Amino acid sequence: MIKRLYNSRGVLFLGGGMKTNLLLVLLIFSFSGINANTNSYSKEIVAIAQGVIKGTVKDSNGLPVAGANVKVVGTKNAVSADINGAYQISASKGDVLEFSFIGMKTTTVKVGAATTINVKLEDDQKVLDEVVVVGYGTKTKAALTGAVSVVSSEKIKNRPTNSLTSALQGQLTGLNIQRGDIGRIGRESDNTFLEIRGAITREGTVAPLVILDGVTMGDASIVFNTVHPNDIESVTLLKDGQAAIYGSRAAGGVILITTKKGTTSKPTITFNNSVSINAPGISRKQANILQAIDIWTQSYENDGQPINYYSHLKPFLTQNLDLNLETVAKGPFPDTKDIVLGNNDWTKIFFGNGLDKNSNLAISGRTEKSNYYVSLGVLDQQSMWNYGNNKNKRYNARFKYDFDVTKWLKLKTNIALTTQKLIEPTDYGTILDINAQSYAGKAKYTQSGKYYGWGGYLSTIGWAQEGGDRTSTATIVNTDFEGIITPIKNLEITTRLAINRNIYDEFYLRTGFNSYTYDDELIFNSNLYYGGRDQVGAAYTRVNNLSAEIFANYKIAYKEHHFSALVGKTHEENDTRSFSASRNGNPGLKNNTLSWLGNGAEDQQFNSESRSDNSLNGIIGRVGYDYQNKYFLDGNFRRDGSSRFAPGHKNVNFYGAGAAWVVSNEAFLVN
Repeated sequence: MIKRLYNSRGVLFLGGGMKTNLLLVLLIFSFSGINANTNSYSKEIVAIAQGVIKGTVKDSNGLPVAGANVKVVGTKNAVSADINGAYQISASKGDVLEFSFIGMKTTTVKVGAATTINVKLEDDQKVLDEVVVVGYGTKTKAALTGAVSVVSSEKIKNRPTNSLTSALQGQLTGLNIQRGDIGRIGRESDNTFLEIRGAITREGTVAPLVILDGVTMGDASIVFNTVHPNDIESVTLLKDGQAAIYGSRAAGGVILITTKKGTTSKPTITFNNSVSINAPGISRKQANILQAIDIWTQSYENDGQPINYYSHLKPFLTQNLDLNLETVAKGPFPDTKDIVLGNNDWTKIFFGNGLDKNSNLAISGRTEKSNYYVSLGVLDQQSMWNYGNNKNKRYNARFKYDFDVTKWLKLKTNIALTTQKLIEPTDYGTILDINAQSYAGKAKYTQSGKYYGWGGYLSTIGWAQEGGDRTSTATIVNTDFEGIITPIKNLEITTRLAINRNIYDEFYLRTGFNSYTYDDELIFNSNLYYGGRDQVGAAYTRVNNLSAEIFANYKIAYKEHHFSALVGKTHEENDTRSFSASRNGNPGLKNNTLSWLGNGAEDQQFNSESRSDNSLNGIIGRVGYDYQNKYFLDGNFRRDGSSRFAPGHKNVNFYGAGAAWVVSNEAFLVN
């Protein structure tokens, strides 16, 4: 039975099935003195839900836990409890339900015959005492007065992936990740949109601000494409008033990423190595050519056109054709001389297995006066394309060193370097589009082995192999220097200077190739899509970011009263320059092969340049108070002065406030 039908001028596919990605982990180990990481992996099987499980989630005092997360373990099936703690989720007998909420112990229940499961979650004091990174400081989870989500390295390390986007998928409560270039090596986080639920501006939804080790990052995709997941210590998501301290850019919330540091007195060496075999996760079930002809002719006949483009192909439906052989028939359209009655599944033809090799070595430790963390990572990726040159290689290095110069002075250094080289066909997107529109009757090659084209659609094999390549290199250097002074007890003054420099260099060739009918009659050259000439081009982009900050944190306690205050000044400068040039080939040359910008036609030269710069000054402040670790109040303030704001509106104030009550610390509940 046909479940779904897609038809666009001879393009026909039946409903999709699913293929599971295969992951092979070859080696994850470490030495003595030296932590060991071991992970187990199992193939995920998603069962068809047999029913609906309902119930309530309450705390140890019988109060509803609004927003509690309920998840079917091993799947992406998850829901949140409503304001009354009620939930409803599809699950099968034998499934395991996981109930969780911030500050409470996670509980699992195996689904049996009952369709109602009520759960009580207990407070997890250990979790409440954990320290959480917030804007320009830290807090315990119990002291949080706003909406904050946290994911630690423990959850990330069990996901053997080279992409931070994949590592965070489904891990941070309230964060939606919409991935746009899944499977495109080297660009897994390009066109990825991050959205915090509930964060809305006049322009609709807006992406959150990304802060890496206290430093503002301009483009989230840069961080998510380059920072190695094994270097991550924690990721914190700030929402509502907690994000106000980052001002105008935090309308969509804030993602705080903290990298690891040394934690043990003995040197710890950790080595992770994984090899992944990637295959298309969702494959369309393509109709064979006879099924396609049958549906095409029926569609015209049902529309009152018994004589149509496909009428002459209808007799083939009653013949016992061997679709493993290629039978050539007259084409259905004026621009299509022939049609090949074969059984070519273009998803299977064009896509195969891609190999990822990911290695990371980290050395960390601490002494009485110092703390260090050094990591080196190598990623080697091969595309899932069976044709063309498509590969990516990335190197990561990070060096962190903290040193206590005196009892009142501490220095910190954080330097990260990423370099990446990506090679892919120049017209990557065009190739994917045309391959998606290829159908079973389109042959791979002509009878003599040339590239076969059909109905204006050129050979995707030829385009991948002969259409030219694009080579992109990226060099990213992040440097962060901090000095922390403690002139008096409970007062900590931090100064930070961070300089980030990103350089992108690209070179591409677009060369024409010919496609033919099955009997080797020339159709046309691919460069007709781009003005009839081969092309050569180059692009260069340089991005400089500088940020300087000074802020002071002061804490004081009087009996059971605890006060804290933060005040500071920030300054940022951003400077971007881009240049691109291209040159078309000279049709008068017998050899029109291009290899660099200098050998194109002199009257076919093109270039462009763009520049931008902006700066931002900010004044920040925060006050906090708690009594007996039960009642918490805090407020955030920021005044931003931006070169991007209109004259007369350069300075804008932002406020945030919150309150919390830790009911579990009340005397009437302690016992």
